Amino acid sequence: CALLMFKGSFNMATGVTREGIEGILDYQRLSPMSPLSKALGYLFGLPIQEWALFGLTLPFLGYIIYVGEIPLYNLGKVYAVMIPAVLLYHMTGFLAGMVVKQRFLAGFLSQILMVILYFILPGLSNIGYVFFEYLTIRPVLFDELAGIVPEWELQEPVLFYNMEIPVWIFSIAMQVSLFGIFMLVVLRKWRNPTAPPIPRAPARTPATTLPPPPP
Repeated sequence: CALLMFKGSFNMATGVTREGIEGILDYQRLSPMSPLSKALGYLFGLPIQEWALFGLTLPFLGYIIYVGEIPLYNLGKVYAVMIPAVLLYHMTGFLAGMVVKQRFLAGFLSQILMVILYFILPGLSNIGYVFFEYLTIRPVLFDELAGIVPEWELQEPVLFYNMEIPVWIFSIAMQVSLFGIFMLVVLRKWRNPTAPPIPRAPARTPATTLPPPPP
């Protein structure tokens, strides 16, 4: 998981920046393929080594599941959150590579964003801004381990206005929403490098849908 998140995001950012400097992105813009197809190709192609290494760990995961008698449903919820989280972090590196023109700075920025996301933003939950934590796999991982580690308590469902949403479903919804916004920025930059990063209407969407912090 850490390999996919950190190294994959770094490779995304540096790879996109390198191809932008070498003019390959301009060549790709002339391709008859749709911008979405080309963006998805970069998204899954640049970190292909990390995905291959992740695939090599699956047989060991299967052995651990068999020996440890881990419920597949609980593990499935963790991986259902982990995959969108990894794609979100890769898209973050993609976005950094499209915006920042210096290769090392783009990779460094993607790493800093991962550190902030996992170790700094969750601390804002103490003052009511808990939704940042749902951009990571921490809530669902701690929730599933609550039955194993006695010191950890089972987390309550997320209260979204008047609805109670399971932690893992809310995490996926948050990550997919932010992924969509980042993809929109990448597609706009792909079509026109001088265009504004994002139009006004989608930019207002998160602010109008997220509930206010509790008093």
